[in-house]
Amino acid sequence: METFSPSWKFIDLFHDVTKQALIHDMSWLHNMSQFIPCKKNSVSSEYACQMYSHGFQKISTFAKTYNAGQYIFLEWHKKIQIFVEIEILNDILKCHVKLSNVPNRLHYHSEKNTFYFISLIRNTSTPKILASAAMSLLEARLPAVAKNCTRRQLDQIHGLLLTSSLHRLPGLPALLVRRATDVGDMAHADLLFSSFLRSGAPHDAALYNAMIRGCSYHGPHERALELFDEMPRRGLVADGFTYPYVLDACARLRARPRGEGVHGRVLKEGLDHVPAVGSSLLAFYVSGGGGSLGDARRLFDGLRVRSVGLSNHMMAEYAKAGDAGSARELFDAMPARDAVSWNSMLAVHVRSGDVAAAKELFAEMPERDVVSWTTMLRALSVAGDFAGMRSLFGQMPERNLVSWNCVLSSYTRHGRFSQALRLFPWMLLEGHTPNSFTVVSLLSACEHLRKLRMGRWVHANLVTPALQAHAAVGTALVEMYAMCGDVARALVIFTKMRSKDVFAWNVMIRGLAVHGRAGDALRLFDLMKRQGFRPDRFTFMGVLLACSHGGLVDEGRRAFDAMQREHGVRPSPEHYGCLVDLLCRGGDVDGAVGVVRAMPCRPDQGVWRALLGGCGVRAGLGSAEVAATATVGWSEDGERAPLSDLFKISK
Repeated sequence: METFSPSWKFIDLFHDVTKQALIHDMSWLHNMSQFIPCKKNSVSSEYACQMYSHGFQKISTFAKTYNAGQYIFLEWHKKIQIFVEIEILNDILKCHVKLSNVPNRLHYHSEKNTFYFISLIRNTSTPKILASAAMSLLEARLPAVAKNCTRRQLDQIHGLLLTSSLHRLPGLPALLVRRATDVGDMAHADLLFSSFLRSGAPHDAALYNAMIRGCSYHGPHERALELFDEMPRRGLVADGFTYPYVLDACARLRARPRGEGVHGRVLKEGLDHVPAVGSSLLAFYVSGGGGSLGDARRLFDGLRVRSVGLSNHMMAEYAKAGDAGSARELFDAMPARDAVSWNSMLAVHVRSGDVAAAKELFAEMPERDVVSWTTMLRALSVAGDFAGMRSLFGQMPERNLVSWNCVLSSYTRHGRFSQALRLFPWMLLEGHTPNSFTVVSLLSACEHLRKLRMGRWVHANLVTPALQAHAAVGTALVEMYAMCGDVARALVIFTKMRSKDVFAWNVMIRGLAVHGRAGDALRLFDLMKRQGFRPDRFTFMGVLLACSHGGLVDEGRRAFDAMQREHGVRPSPEHYGCLVDLLCRGGDVDGAVGVVRAMPCRPDQGVWRALLGGCGVRAGLGSAEVAATATVGWSEDGERAPLSDLFKISK
């Protein structure tokens, strides 16, 4: 229920009564009943305002006569300017169905809220009134409502169309089917589509296009092709809106012969000049038709009309393939360019790492929008030019949320966490509302700086329930709390996460391992496998770290052996370093030396530090010398530093 906060004057007659903190419902009803027989409509309307403000919503009690009902209904809205639910208004609406001037009431409703208007029509029992007064307003209002309605409202509109024969209005059935597909409810969309076909709704191309579009996006993709084949049998001709969806379905099915047949029909009907159809053909041959960029380029060169949009699409395909040279060649050959062309080419240079070319193109741009500036910010970030990025950010004539997130994420990706936290308040001062990308960057900065208090503030003030439903935000919260020491809170958030990915499991396992809760980490690892998640190399890093911190030598060995044998994860030097550290902590120096000598790759400095440091701490300096002697010839000159450091510490 959407409400406003108006101020209205209470009538003197009931001034003393309305001062009371609580007023019994029966008192309201008794007082209200005194007005209706006397037809004191102005007083009853004012009193209705007070009733509603005190939480009493049973309007049907006092809306028993036509005069009082219509007056209260109209004046109430004018004075209070409040929108109430349909269930509350239905009692008043029933008073209007007997009126001779229903069109006036309908006009009033159409200006307020279409669903009140629909409720009034559904309570109207006289077909003549409905036909004469409602038809024109329904035709005007329903399309706008259907575009943004909920599933429940969609069902209401569907029922209204069928019961009032308004399903014959052109375009409305297609609009409802499209709305159902927009929310991904293909079963409901198919139900609507079938019911409209059976009910005698116009079988136009728009209705089929809506259903083909939904099947192309959400599946089943074969159904899209079946509907496309059915159109000629019903006397319908596919148009420029049909073919893009059909080609998309062919691409998703990787049905090149079928797609080529559709291409032939496009050429036969002369629709290849339609930009949307041309773009779909390019996408089909590049991504879904088993072709290549060469096929797409030949198709592009053979098109009768190459619009700016098609050129941009072809350039985007080159960008996806990493072919910056061909993209620039096409860009230079374009007779006309729009903002998308310039921004796309700028993004190609940034993606390829050619910052110098990006700077040159940015200087040549005739007009720069916020996308251009933001893309250039990314280019400077890639180059590590943070001073230039900050300077360019300050020069931007317009900064949106994407621009702010670009700078914040650049700082956090490159370890400049303090700068990210210092910049964030200025973003709030500009009036931007943080989204999931903002929150993840801030939580990452808090986690690395171990600023638990700041992280709690971000969680309490910025993370809404809708944001926390994002897997990235939930994982960032878990990591921040776990690495800042509040493992209990991290476990609570992790448990409540609805959508967990492997990264979230890895973060929680590592958080438990770092704080010495090896048993909990291993139990969580077992639960992860039972729930069907496949461990990766980061998972085993956390497991080995937990075993090392908990002194669980046997469990660590079993996990290391199962890593490649059961899960196909090839051990990296970091995994070997964890295993060596585990063995050294357990006093098994010979086993640690054997692991180092058996490594299929050259040990890095981390492995040497784990071996020599572990030997020195757990088994004495002599064991470290034995280990170093046993592994001589395996280390590079630059990796003798850990041993010399160990000797310095021992003196």
